[in-house]
Parts: sequence; C-alpha cells; structure tokens
Amino acid sequence: MECAKQGPVKNCLLEGVPATATSVMMIDLHAIQHNYLLTQAHLKAGCQIAAVVKADSYGLGMKQVAQALYAQGCRIFCVAFIEEGVRLRQSLPFLDAKILVFCGVLAGTENYFFEENLIPVLVDREQIKRWSEFARLKAQTLPAVLHIDTGMTRNGLSFQDIMKVSQEIGMLKTFSLEMIISHLASSDEKDNSQNEEQRQVFERALKILPKAPACLANSNGISLGEAYHYDYVRPGLGLYGYATPYPEVHHLQPSVTVYARIMQVQDAHPGQTVGYNATYRCTTHKRLATLGIGYADGIMRELSNKGHVYIGGIAAPIIGRISMDFMLVDVTDIPEALCHVNAWATLYPTAQNLRDMAYLAGTAPYELLTSLGSRGHRVYSQATCEAGDSSIKSVAII
Repeated sequence: MECAKQGPVKNCLLEGVPATATSVMMIDLHAIQHNYLLTQAHLKAGCQIAAVVKADSYGLGMKQVAQALYAQGCRIFCVAFIEEGVRLRQSLPFLDAKILVFCGVLAGTENYFFEENLIPVLVDREQIKRWSEFARLKAQTLPAVLHIDTGMTRNGLSFQDIMKVSQEIGMLKTFSLEMIISHLASSDEKDNSQNEEQRQVFERALKILPKAPACLANSNGISLGEAYHYDYVRPGLGLYGYATPYPEVHHLQPSVTVYARIMQVQDAHPGQTVGYNATYRCTTHKRLATLGIGYADGIMRELSNKGHVYIGGIAAPIIGRISMDFMLVDVTDIPEALCHVNAWATLYPTAQNLRDMAYLAGTAPYELLTSLGSRGHRVYSQATCEAGDSSIKSVAII
C-alpha cells in the first residue's frame, strides 16, 4: 500500500529521465539531512557528528552527500583511503571542513596529506614516527588522529603500543592530536558484552594518552547510550537511513530508491524455463517482465529467485537467475495498464525492504548500497542550506 501511494511522486520524478536510461537511482539529500539532524538531537550535550562518507558515501555519491551534510552544519568527514580524501577535498575546499583518512600515512604519502589538508588516522607506531618526522621536516605542528584497537583486531594501536607511545612524548608533541578513536566490533548486538569490554579498554587508553577529543561509536554504537558518545560519533549507515538499532529508527528516512525500466513483457507457458541454468520453471501460464538492471548495477545474484520488486505498488517476484544486465519478474497478477514496456519497477522503496532484501541475499545493507555502481542514471534532490550559511549552494538534480 505504501508503494502504491508513492506512485504519482515516482512518475513525476522520472519524467526528466532520458529515454536511454534503463535504471535510475533517486538519492534524497533531504532525507540524509533529516537523518543528520535526528541523530544530532539524540546525542549527549556537546557531542558532535563526524560523518562517514567513505566508499563514495556508501554508493550514493560522496560529492553530493558531503556537500549536503556540510550545508546542514557537519564539519568533520571520514574516508577510508587517501585518494578518497583528495577527491573529497575538491568538493569541500572550505577551511573548516576536516577530512579524516582512516588508512593513515602510508610510506611516501606524507605530502598528499599536507598539500590537500587531510588529517591522517595513525594506526601504528611506524605511522606515528613517519608523521612526526614529516612534521619536523616541515617545521610545523600538523594534525593527526590516533586509532586504538580495543578488540576489533583489524587495525589500530595495541595496548602495548599505547604504553610505548605514551612514553614517546617527543613524537606526539610534533603534531596536534585532533582526536582519539576506536571501532566497535559488535555494536549491532546491543546485549553483546564485547561492547562494554571495548569501551573499558578505550577508557584505559584515554587515561594514558594525552588529552584529546574521543570518538568510539559508529551508527549502531550510538544506540548503546551516552556512555558511548564521548565528544564525537561516526555514523554512516544511520545518516543514509538504514541502520538498526538506531535512535528513533522508525523516524529515519531512506535516502535511495532504485528504478528499473521494463524492457520487454512476454508470455511464458507451463514447463518453460527462465534465465541461466534454468533455475526457474513455470508450472502455469505466466506473464514475465524483463528489467534493464542486473548484477553489474548492484542487484546481487544471490537475490535470484528471491524477493520482489514493485510495479504500480504491487509486488512482482524475482524469478530466474539475475544476469549482468537484466533480471526477470513475474507480473502475472499486475494489470497490463501498469506493466508495459517503458514502465518502471521499483527496488528498495523503504528502509525495511532494503534490509529484507539484504537478508535474503545473505549480506548486510552496506553491501547492497555500496554495490549499486555507476552505470545507472542518478537523480539527486536539492539539499537545504543551513540557516544563515551562504558558503555552499544547494546541490542540483543531475
């Protein structure tokens, strides 16, 4: 029912899509800004948001998303790798926009951080030494963040390293310690004892290291309570509308809807097989629609013969194996007036639908979003500028 009510809006939004487009991503920057404000309202006093926009803002477009968040007041942004940071700086050339790079200072990359005004997240003693020596070479106090491994065992300073670093005051004094961070491994499980164990390790590290703003909670970690908020939180999936658990999760707004053009409608007889390797066989007469979207566009092959899309607000089951460029759906029960060549099918119309489809695919919403790719036509809503902020204009539909 919810999808049917959205029908007229969809038709209006899709009117400007070129006839050459076979799939469309509608990215709602207003929704991302709404989720940012909703998140900020549920943080403890004084806590701020460092927005995670790595992996092209989880596949939604780093330039447009970061600019929309900046317009809403966000000033700290997190990416994974140096090249992401360089691209983001081109979109956010403002002096008050801080960009943290999680991978830290790899050998030979010092000048990228210096020239592009990026802040490295230092993950081991070798990186600390490398950045300290570079700061001395430049005769400047350069910014840096320390990443503490509290139990993720992926990257970050071990507790033994922290003890050694705390005694190497000379190195730490060569840069400005902007933040101390860690990462929760099981924050999606609110009752998992690892969450509190990691927080306690983080607390011990903070007492040993020089005083600096602290950041522990990712999106799910925010829902663990104010003890996990510290000075900053680092939401990613929550800002895009798909995190759970999350404060007021039902008030989050999904930020992307995917549309696929119907390329062909055909009748299939009993016994006829569908798609590669004949994984689906019709047992009755069927009407089938071929959609111009496939796994090259992020519709995972694991969804073959699972889940559904919507056409005119009515569910159409996915049948057969999803191929690179096309997928088929059963439209037998959908009126022909709604289901014809050039009509549109809708994927992921709600946050819960995307979560359900991720479950059917045996993965997480993160993977569905980051797999969406760049082949589909993209349409962005216009972002709202923060009251009194004239430093950035609204992001236009493209």
